[in-house]
Amino acid sequence: MPPDGARPIAGIRIEPLEPWLFGDNRAARAGLDHLQADQDPSPLAIHGALGRLLAGDPGSPWPEPLLGSRQEDVLRPEAAIAELLGWCCEHADGRPLFPRPLNLRCRRLLGGGLEALEPLAPAAAGDARTSAGFESLAVAAAEQDEHEGAVWLAEDALAEALTGSAPGAGLYEESQLFQREARPGIAVDNDRGTVFEGYFFTRPYRRLRPGELDPVRTAEPGLRAWLQTLESPIDLPGGRPLGFLGGDRRRARFTLLERFSGRVEILAALRERIEAAAPGSRGFSLYLLTPAVAQGEAPFRPAGPLRPVAAVIGKPRFASGWDVRRRRPRELLALIPEGSIYFYEWPDGADRPALVRERWLAAVGEVGAAVGFGRALVGVW
Repeated sequence: MPPDGARPIAGIRIEPLEPWLFGDNRAARAGLDHLQADQDPSPLAIHGALGRLLAGDPGSPWPEPLLGSRQEDVLRPEAAIAELLGWCCEHADGRPLFPRPLNLRCRRLLGGGLEALEPLAPAAAGDARTSAGFESLAVAAAEQDEHEGAVWLAEDALAEALTGSAPGAGLYEESQLFQREARPGIAVDNDRGTVFEGYFFTRPYRRLRPGELDPVRTAEPGLRAWLQTLESPIDLPGGRPLGFLGGDRRRARFTLLERFSGRVEILAALRERIEAAAPGSRGFSLYLLTPAVAQGEAPFRPAGPLRPVAAVIGKPRFASGWDVRRRRPRELLALIPEGSIYFYEWPDGADRPALVRERWLAAVGEVGAAVGFGRALVGVW
């Protein structure tokens, strides 16, 4: 098997052919005691969709040179497997879009649209205290009309945010990417052909939007994922095969976009801008491109022995899934959401560009790293 740096990597576009279902882990048909909530897709869902597509037909031999050996627990694999190095949204015109770093605040403009404010950076804590134990805090006074909803950034805007500047353009709201659709239903007793009284339910679907002012729809918004295989490079069957992603086996088209020989080649232009800004900076940051599994202090130590001096962390959420082999739910994972950002001071005598390259798209923890949890990009402050 080739060393990790020599293992082939592919960028893959995932384009919806129908609305996607990314619900929480509760049963939709549980009745009126709850409504199934919408959530962003878990890295497990994307890793599993790519693996199922590349594995071929159920009767085909398992492609071990491509995906590695079968594992009882992909969150803690006992051998090397194909790794999801990260994923992001993609605009209909092919531009990658990234979750907002949570130290970048936005406010609503009177005429519509968003304006980015100066990103928060570590400052002396003064008399303030935090249970997280950070030496510094990244806080500021509340802004009038501050926007608290989800925001995605184009690559240039993310480069500005990760180097300490407020981007002047390239901010996208949820309504520009997808529309939520709550589809109602009622549970049915299949043996009797009757409905269960009171067991109404809804499922939260997402209909992705086409490009603005596009009279002839040539492409849909979608996702872009980077998968690192073992020995064999990815060669999608049929060029743009049909596969599935999300609940209810929602259909998607998969397209091979690009090939890489190492992590640092992914989003290389963005990385080079970070490296160029590193010499004049006070420290570096780790920005979660994908959610990280909370494991005690593990997410707080993603740079070797260094501890962060400050952080801006989103509200935790939870993910599970279904263990097909054991026929039971997977363990419930507490997740630190994507967009959370940790700040560090440069180690004495550090080769700053080398540290940026070393940590680029590396995982901040061990649990779930292979399936895409906790993949981080590097910034400077």
